[in-house]
Amino acid sequence: MSTTEFYRTRLLAAGTGPTTVERTAEARVRTNTYLVLDRKDPNKDAILAEYKATEADIVSKRAEEAASGNTAQVEVYDAALAVFATWTASLAAPAAA
Repeated sequence: MSTTEFYRTRLLAAGTGPTTVERTAEARVRTNTYLVLDRKDPNKDAILAEYKATEADIVSKRAEEAASGNTAQVEVYDAALAVFATWTASLAAPAAA
C-alpha cells in the first residue's frame, strides 16, 4: 500500500470518530503526517504535484460525501483540506519568489 493510499484510509477511519473535535483533530494529524513523510525528497516539484493530486482527490471525495449527507466525513475532509492549503502554499511560495 502506498503512502497516499494509507493516508486515504486513515481519513476514512477518522470519519468514525465520536465527536467533531476528535474527527477534525485526527484528520489534521493524519494529513500533517502524510505531508511530512515525503518532505525530504529533493524533487520538490514532484512532491507538490503529488500533493495537489491528492488534494484534488479529497475535494472530489468531499463533494461526494456532501451530496450523500455524510457530515462527519465532510468535516474530516474540510480539516484535511485546510492543512493541505497551508502546506502547498508554503511549498509553492519559495518557488514563486
